[in-house]
Amino acid sequence: MGKEKKYIFTKEGFDNLLKDLDYRKNELRAKLRDILADMRQKGDLSENSGYTLAIEESQANETEIAVIEEKVKNAKVVKGSKNGKINIGETVVLKDSDENVQKYQIVGEDEANPLEGKISFKSPIGSAILGKKKGKKVKIKSPAGKKTWTIVEVN
Repeated sequence: MGKEKKYIFTKEGFDNLLKDLDYRKNELRAKLRDILADMRQKGDLSENSGYTLAIEESQANETEIAVIEEKVKNAKVVKGSKNGKINIGETVVLKDSDENVQKYQIVGEDEANPLEGKISFKSPIGSAILGKKKGKKVKIKSPAGKKTWTIVEVN
């Protein structure tokens, strides 16, 4: 049997995962069960597209519950190291030579959301700065080309 995949999360990301699991198992599951019961009472199920849709939604929810339970079972919650080196869970401020400033929180893959400033430790930026310290210059390759950034802050 192969080694189980570990899912890396910050404490906040893991708490959000547990909230999603709770919602899906309790609220959403009950809501979908009520919809299915309501559709069954409406008669001929072979021509009831609402019933078919409710079954598909219910099956999709059960699949997602199984996926989340697997992630919870194999989760590794990581905290910032607070030793000055950039680690998962820490927030980093970067500045380029044009004085452009970017702020990112380094998170696990499942938590990444660039619109919220949360980037995966496996992303080009995340992997370039992981383990580095404040004041260090790093070259980061992006679709726009290579750029040198200075790590201004780590918290």
